[in-house]
Amino acid sequence: MEKTKTIDQLTADAAYIRNALLGVEDIIEFRFSGGVASLKDTNKLNGVLTAIGCLAKQHEQDLIEFGKEGISR
Repeated sequence: MEKTKTIDQLTADAAYIRNALLGVEDIIEFRFSGGVASLKDTNKLNGVLTAIGCLAKQHEQDLIEFGKEGISR
């Protein structure tokens, strides 16, 4: 059985997800706002968003587990 993450690990995970979303925002602004995005660009963006979604889902599960176990450091 996997150990419940600490509050520091959960905070770092949240920051990683936030920074990934900021990166997506930059990609969209750079490639998509000027109308120069290709199908390949769209597929890449879809892959990145899918990966971020997986990270967010795991983070949600970690938070649920953390709530059951309480604070640890």
